[in-house]
Amino acid sequence: MLLCVNLAMGDVRGPCRHSLTKDHLLHIKSLINNQLQSGCFITYTFIERGSLSKVCYIKAALPWALELLSANFHYVSSSENGQNVRALKGLILNIYSQQCAPVINEEVEEDPVTFERVYHGSPKEALLRVQEVLTLYLDIITHSSTPVDWSCETEYAQQEPLPAPAYSPPSSEEPAIEKLGSNLRNETSQDLHNFYKLGFIAMTACCGILLPITVCCFIKHKKLQNNYHRTQIMAHERFNPYQHSIELQDLSGLPRLHA
Repeated sequence: MLLCVNLAMGDVRGPCRHSLTKDHLLHIKSLINNQLQSGCFITYTFIERGSLSKVCYIKAALPWALELLSANFHYVSSSENGQNVRALKGLILNIYSQQCAPVINEEVEEDPVTFERVYHGSPKEALLRVQEVLTLYLDIITHSSTPVDWSCETEYAQQEPLPAPAYSPPSSEEPAIEKLGSNLRNETSQDLHNFYKLGFIAMTACCGILLPITVCCFIKHKKLQNNYHRTQIMAHERFNPYQHSIELQDLSGLPRLHA
């Protein structure tokens, strides 16, 4: 009986107090930073905190964090990402092996299936959820001066998860994506505006150059046309007396008719 009470209360012993440190969180931060900004989406199951306390949320989410890392993040073992994933899985398994956090005992408490949600999002978003769980666990083992009560029968018995009253989990990647999309739309609109403005300026400049050229060409064309018309008139005037003289000569050379 005393052993069960001690496990449920989860006294923060020496090994548990150091089972996760800020240096350990560098693994999850590095893994998050190494994810592609625009990659494939993954489908995974995780716990929605809702009205769960920190302790009960960690207890319910740790198994899914381990499952998420094992099922969706596969890298070459010698790579940086591979080493980070292996270190994170080792941390969670060590928490269980040191009995720093108990597994869910379905004989005395409900399976928190009502808090399970299927998500479809980027790997970075999924890792942010894992980071949230580990950060909450670090906060508990660091600042708790009394034994941790891991009993969650009442909270897991809720039929519907309610919004968390006091704690809001770190924002996921979705608001950042929406903000990024909004910024891209604004930048695209501004770029189009600048493009049309530049096009209008270029068209105005071209018109300013082409208009004088067109006017000059028109004036020269009119001058050439007038000169040509004047030349034709002068040639016609010269040709008429000559033609008249020829006609008179022709008439004078004709034989006269006698009656």
